[in-house]
Amino acid sequence: MKASIFTDILSYIYGVITAIYFWFVGLFLTEKETIYFFFILFCVDFVLGIWASIKNGRTIRSSIMFSGIFFKFLMFALVSFIAIFIKRQTGIDLFKMFILFGSFIEFTSISEHVKDIWNFDVFNFLYAKAKDFAEVKNKIKKMNDDSDDYHPTDEG
Repeated sequence: MKASIFTDILSYIYGVITAIYFWFVGLFLTEKETIYFFFILFCVDFVLGIWASIKNGRTIRSSIMFSGIFFKFLMFALVSFIAIFIKRQTGIDLFKMFILFGSFIEFTSISEHVKDIWNFDVFNFLYAKAKDFAEVKNKIKKMNDDSDDYHPTDEG
């Protein structure tokens, strides 16, 4: 029972941090701050990847870590270069959008590690919470719509 409560608390905190991150990236952060947040997600993914490997009894090898880190760094550099090139040639700023896409990939990788470590599916949890939120929102809307109806007894 303790593991379940711990998992729920951890996943809730994780969901809140992720939601705040995506909200800030889209609205308020500069390109530099966006890169910092992406780097934070990258580090979290790296640490959780090592943790998941240890938990599942896989051997940690520097060659595997290097290839994973090198691939992500290369992709980040390539995407950044393309975004900067497009911005300079056309004036269209796609950098944040590309970083947001990369952040979603990191988020997906982190959720896979969370599933490996704690056997908890982050996407199903977030889907269920979004569905619950939508149901509550619809009930509140229905209650407001019902209270707006005319009632002859209200004219006392």
